[in-house]
Amino acid sequence: MEYELPELTLEEIFTPAPKPEGDVTPERATAPGRPLIYETNGRKVVMGVFHGTISVANADNFSPALQEMITGNVEIIILALENVTKLSHSAVGILVDFAAGVLGRSKQLYLYKPTQHIEQRLQDLNVAGFFKILHSEDELICVLPTE
Repeated sequence: MEYELPELTLEEIFTPAPKPEGDVTPERATAPGRPLIYETNGRKVVMGVFHGTISVANADNFSPALQEMITGNVEIIILALENVTKLSHSAVGILVDFAAGVLGRSKQLYLYKPTQHIEQRLQDLNVAGFFKILHSEDELICVLPTE
């Protein structure tokens, strides 16, 4: 896949979604349910940044965090998984269900920097084809809408 790079970095593109009180801290902004937001000309992109183990033990938090990201005029959803250390079979099922819902709404879904463990898990379960994977910041920047 060949990309044309814009002149901006991710830090210049994405802004943290504010908490209801208006306080914006990077730790809060990157927690599930507090996506990073990029918007240009009414076109909206959200990025959910996830950490640690995603399994049946925390699926009650994971699934709603994903569902919250597809509301409104969001066109592109990016799940940053570079800091996810383990993805259980149940979490993969949640991701596949989410991907089907996203595609059914004519939105785009990308997995950003999934670890080798996650990519292998998706391949082992024969579901890798459900996802477009971005391995670098350059690839990510190139899928964002421009003005």
